[in-house]
Amino acid sequence: MNWTNVGYFMSMTDKVNTFQLIITDGTDPVVPNGANVSFCYKDMQWTTGAASGGVNGFGGTPASVGANQGNGVDYIQFGRFDQPGAAYDGPFGLNDGVSFLDDQYFSFSTDITTANVPPVVSGQSVCDSLILCVGQPALFEMVFLSPEPNQITTPNAFAPTLPTFAIISSIPGLAATITAGFTPALTDVGYHYVTFEGTDNGNPVLTSSITITVHVLPAIVVPPATDTVCTLRSTGGSLRIVHHTPANRR
Repeated sequence: MNWTNVGYFMSMTDKVNTFQLIITDGTDPVVPNGANVSFCYKDMQWTTGAASGGVNGFGGTPASVGANQGNGVDYIQFGRFDQPGAAYDGPFGLNDGVSFLDDQYFSFSTDITTANVPPVVSGQSVCDSLILCVGQPALFEMVFLSPEPNQITTPNAFAPTLPTFAIISSIPGLAATITAGFTPALTDVGYHYVTFEGTDNGNPVLTSSITITVHVLPAIVVPPATDTVCTLRSTGGSLRIVHHTPANRR
């Protein structure tokens, strides 16, 4: 289900939101890793209409992002939004800025057979492969959300076949963040797998993971130019894995 350029109540169009909801039976690969629901956001500009106390699209009753069974007990949350900007401190924190949702992707399952909901990968699109050249640094940034109250998630990452792969920072929390990277050498030409995990402290303890396939190519210099034929968009000389919504997602 797509909502494109939707204004807020009553029929205001100075701010509009574009987003998508996907619900499957849990076996469709359009929502990966066995999940059955995904939220895909494009440009988000408002949170609250006048019917909920909003003024010019903000304030009033915060807009919740999550899922609720409707019984007042069983629910998960990724955030509550009532203001402009990109401020965000994780689930169950202070109210957040709606621009944080721009180009975000959340994938999770509502078909839970245990009393615990596993951590949710935030921002990582279903585009799970990467091509880069020898000598081209790559930087990965991943976030795992703890969607239930009073839970902490601890992130980890590993790539056994990449000797220079290293974790740069790993911060547990309601919104656990991890940054890792590596610079491929000539001996790394070929295919490798980089896996990120988030493990919560719920009961039972559960782990969510996502694996990125990395294809390392040799850098070929084309005389008399100094550039290589293996050139990718980079940031500050290194390739940054940008978490974005796929082109066919809203």
